[in-house]
Amino acid sequence: MRKKTISILLIAVIALGFIPLVMRAEGSTGPVPKGEYNYMLDADTDTGTPPTCDMVSGGFGAPESNGRIWSDKSVSVNGDHFDVNLKVLAQEYISSYGTTVTQSIAADVVFVLDMTYSMISNNLTKPNGSSVTRFAALVDAANEAIEIITTTNPNNRITIYGYYGGRQNAPNVCEQILPLGHYESTSTATGTEDKYIKYRKGSGSTAYIDTSTTLLKDGVSYTNSVKNGTGTNMQYGIARGVKGLVDDITNEYETSGKNGDRKPYVIVLTDGESNIASK
Repeated sequence: MRKKTISILLIAVIALGFIPLVMRAEGSTGPVPKGEYNYMLDADTDTGTPPTCDMVSGGFGAPESNGRIWSDKSVSVNGDHFDVNLKVLAQEYISSYGTTVTQSIAADVVFVLDMTYSMISNNLTKPNGSSVTRFAALVDAANEAIEIITTTNPNNRITIYGYYGGRQNAPNVCEQILPLGHYESTSTATGTEDKYIKYRKGSGSTAYIDTSTTLLKDGVSYTNSVKNGTGTNMQYGIARGVKGLVDDITNEYETSGKNGDRKPYVIVLTDGESNIASK
């Protein structure tokens, strides 16, 4: 009787070896055809929900969280490919003495924006189901970041560069969109959409970043418009943006004698698909 039981189990194990087992977790897709094969994409549960900023003990906003940094990298399934989402949340140092609040050292922030054709030829789907170009989503994200930076400390300043190029017959380009300064908007609209910079679609693959009509640089109206282009030399864009910020700070110090007691930061917004690089 025992031998018979063992034989039945062995037959079951052998039979299972011929049955394809597919494990599907949250964020997986059904079979995706590719040539003569079908494949499935499978991603772990998204862990990208940031901590709340409720100022309770130990949370963001509370004094004991000064200097705290939270980061997350999650992978999600989007049709027939994966999306990688990177998120970072940090709290700067703000000290209070009685009724006086002392701001942290002012920041000089350079934004380096991907203005390549891939940013307009590929769309993103918003949570509400609407579809937008990556370029438009980039501009929306930049406006939100600018709002946070400029309102956190009135002495904070920003500068913006947009890059493309690097391919044959497409020289490297990294054009300054906003010079270094403190920016405000006279817009009375709620939200940050189009508050500082705006996305404008041109003909074909052409698109622009325009400044908002309500934009003020150091209290004075400022306007500019920069066009996109082909080729994605992200390395050049970052190097040019950083050098531009360093040159601005150095020239200011040499001409006016202002001290350098400011913190420089670099924020890069891109779809991550660089196709040109240098040693």
